[in-house]
Amino acid sequence: MRDWLSQPLAAVEPICRRQEAVQTFIGNSTGLDNFRAQLSQVRDLERTIGRLSSGSGNARDLVALRMALEQIPTVKKILKNVGQASSLSLTSSDSLPKLETESERNETGRMPVHF
Repeated sequence: MRDWLSQPLAAVEPICRRQEAVQTFIGNSTGLDNFRAQLSQVRDLERTIGRLSSGSGNARDLVALRMALEQIPTVKKILKNVGQASSLSLTSSDSLPKLETESERNETGRMPVHF
Protein backbone atom coordinates (compact mmCIF):
# COMPACT_ATOMS: atom_id res chain seq x y z
CA MET A 1 0.00 0.00 0.00
CA ARG A 2 2.83 2.34 0.88
CA ASP A 3 4.40 1.76 -2.55
CA TRP A 4 1.08 2.46 -4.26
CA LEU A 5 0.85 5.81 -2.47
CA SER A 6 4.50 6.84 -2.72
CA GLN A 7 4.93 5.70 -6.33
CA PRO A 8 1.58 6.14 -8.08
CA LEU A 9 0.99 4.68 -11.52
CA ALA A 10 1.59 7.03 -14.44
CA ALA A 11 0.53 4.94 -17.45
CA VAL A 12 -3.14 4.79 -18.39
CA GLU A 13 -3.39 1.01 -18.96
CA PRO A 14 -2.20 -0.08 -15.47
CA ILE A 15 -4.43 2.58 -13.89
CA CYS A 16 -7.45 1.21 -15.79
CA ARG A 17 -6.58 -2.38 -14.78
CA ARG A 18 -6.35 -1.35 -11.13
CA GLN A 19 -9.66 0.50 -11.32
CA GLU A 20 -11.30 -2.53 -12.94
CA ALA A 21 -9.96 -4.77 -10.18
CA VAL A 22 -11.32 -2.43 -7.51
CA GLN A 23 -14.68 -2.26 -9.29
CA THR A 24 -14.79 -6.05 -9.48
CA PHE A 25 -14.37 -6.32 -5.72
CA ILE A 26 -16.96 -3.59 -5.16
CA GLY A 27 -19.39 -5.62 -7.24
CA ASN A 28 -18.63 -8.83 -5.36
CA SER A 29 -18.86 -8.06 -1.65
CA THR A 30 -18.79 -11.75 -0.69
CA GLY A 31 -15.52 -12.22 -2.58
CA LEU A 32 -14.12 -9.10 -0.94
CA ASP A 33 -15.14 -10.33 2.52
CA ASN A 34 -13.53 -13.72 1.87
CA PHE A 35 -10.39 -12.05 0.56
CA ARG A 36 -10.15 -9.81 3.63
CA ALA A 37 -10.71 -12.77 5.95
CA GLN A 38 -7.81 -14.67 4.37
CA LEU A 39 -5.51 -11.66 4.48
CA SER A 40 -6.32 -11.16 8.16
CA GLN A 41 -4.32 -14.35 8.73
CA VAL A 42 -1.20 -12.64 7.34
CA ARG A 43 0.97 -10.47 9.55
CA ASP A 44 3.09 -7.62 8.18
CA LEU A 45 4.92 -9.73 5.64
CA GLU A 46 7.38 -7.03 4.59
CA ARG A 47 8.49 -6.50 8.17
CA THR A 48 8.65 -10.24 8.90
CA ILE A 49 10.79 -10.94 5.84
CA GLY A 50 13.01 -7.98 6.69
CA ARG A 51 13.68 -9.34 10.18
CA LEU A 52 14.34 -12.84 8.85
CA SER A 53 16.69 -11.53 6.13
CA SER A 54 18.67 -9.42 8.55
CA GLY A 55 19.10 -12.31 10.96
CA SER A 56 17.09 -10.69 13.74
CA GLY A 57 14.01 -12.86 13.16
CA ASN A 58 12.81 -15.47 15.59
CA ALA A 59 10.56 -18.52 15.62
CA ARG A 60 7.45 -16.32 15.74
CA ASP A 61 8.55 -14.69 12.47
CA LEU A 62 9.03 -18.09 10.86
CA VAL A 63 5.54 -19.12 11.96
CA ALA A 64 4.13 -15.84 10.57
CA LEU A 65 5.87 -16.50 7.26
CA ARG A 66 4.53 -20.06 7.15
CA MET A 67 1.00 -18.84 7.93
CA ALA A 68 1.25 -16.24 5.15
CA LEU A 69 2.46 -18.79 2.62
CA GLU A 70 -0.30 -21.19 3.61
CA GLN A 71 -2.90 -18.55 2.66
CA ILE A 72 -1.76 -18.48 -0.99
CA PRO A 73 -3.86 -21.40 -2.31
CA THR A 74 -7.06 -20.03 -0.78
CA VAL A 75 -6.30 -16.48 -1.91
CA LYS A 76 -5.69 -17.79 -5.44
CA LYS A 77 -9.03 -19.61 -5.35
CA ILE A 78 -10.88 -16.53 -4.10
CA LEU A 79 -9.33 -14.32 -6.78
CA LYS A 80 -10.15 -16.87 -9.46
CA ASN A 81 -13.78 -17.06 -8.30
CA VAL A 82 -14.10 -13.27 -8.13
CA GLY A 83 -12.57 -12.96 -11.60
CA GLN A 84 -14.92 -15.60 -13.02
CA ALA A 85 -17.93 -13.89 -11.45
CA SER A 86 -17.12 -10.77 -13.48
CA SER A 87 -15.99 -10.12 -17.00
CA LEU A 88 -12.55 -9.29 -15.60
CA SER A 89 -10.09 -12.03 -14.90
CA LEU A 90 -8.18 -10.76 -11.87
CA THR A 91 -5.80 -13.66 -12.11
CA SER A 92 -4.76 -16.02 -14.80
CA SER A 93 -3.40 -19.35 -13.78
CA ASP A 94 -0.36 -18.69 -15.98
CA SER A 95 0.62 -15.60 -13.97
CA LEU A 96 0.25 -17.20 -10.53
CA PRO A 97 3.02 -19.19 -8.89
CA LYS A 98 2.71 -22.95 -9.03
CA LEU A 99 1.92 -24.38 -5.61
CA GLU A 100 1.92 -27.83 -4.13
CA THR A 101 -1.31 -29.78 -4.42
CA GLU A 102 -3.42 -30.81 -1.46
CA SER A 103 -2.07 -34.37 -1.76
CA GLU A 104 1.45 -33.12 -1.09
CA ARG A 105 0.86 -32.13 2.53
CA ASN A 106 3.52 -33.22 4.98
CA GLU A 107 3.14 -35.33 8.10
CA THR A 108 1.82 -32.35 10.10
CA GLY A 109 -0.93 -31.80 7.54
CA ARG A 110 0.67 -28.57 6.37
CA MET A 111 1.67 -27.68 2.85
CA PRO A 112 5.44 -28.01 2.46
CA VAL A 113 7.33 -24.81 1.67
CA HIS A 114 10.18 -25.18 -0.80
CA PHE A 115 12.87 -22.53 -1.20
